[in-house]
Amino acid sequence: MSNTRTRLVPTTTFDKYVVGEDLKNGSLVYDFDACVEAYINLYPEASPQEAEEALVNEADEINEGDDIDRSIVLLKKYSNPKHARPKTTAKSGRTILGGFDENDERILLENRDYLDQAVIGELANSDKVFVYDYALLVEAMCEETEEWTVEDAIEWIDYNTLGTYVPKYPLVVDMDISIDDMDLDNT
Repeated sequence: MSNTRTRLVPTTTFDKYVVGEDLKNGSLVYDFDACVEAYINLYPEASPQEAEEALVNEADEINEGDDIDRSIVLLKKYSNPKHARPKTTAKSGRTILGGFDENDERILLENRDYLDQAVIGELANSDKVFVYDYALLVEAMCEETEEWTVEDAIEWIDYNTLGTYVPKYPLVVDMDISIDDMDLDNT
């Protein structure tokens, strides 16, 4: 049985930039910056800004404004893959996501002093929610909560994060899966 998923077209160009899968609904996660470069190679007359706008508009149109169940995920990775704007807390000495505006409507997972290290970027789509790497979340939870097993962390994330349907809620993606591992309908 094939798995029909929405993909950026032409698939021969953009499929190579799939970097993971949204664990909530199985959407493909694309590396936004790589897709922008590919778009410019396809359409040399396009500026980087025009390429970004075209890709975001296409994703938003495909997603039909739904900021919970997205069909296309464009991941704008932070340059430092463990955190966006490093800041060390005096309490734990750990590096966390700094510069976060508390008036921002986007949601970060609590306990930020150790879960922020799993933030790998944000959506390039119009809602710009934060994106967490599933494996980094599991690792952070097991390190901080020493009595937890990997299975405990997975169960907590699956129930408390993947089971949450709230606008502006963070995405959790599996970055350890490649497009070659996915069963895709090539029609």
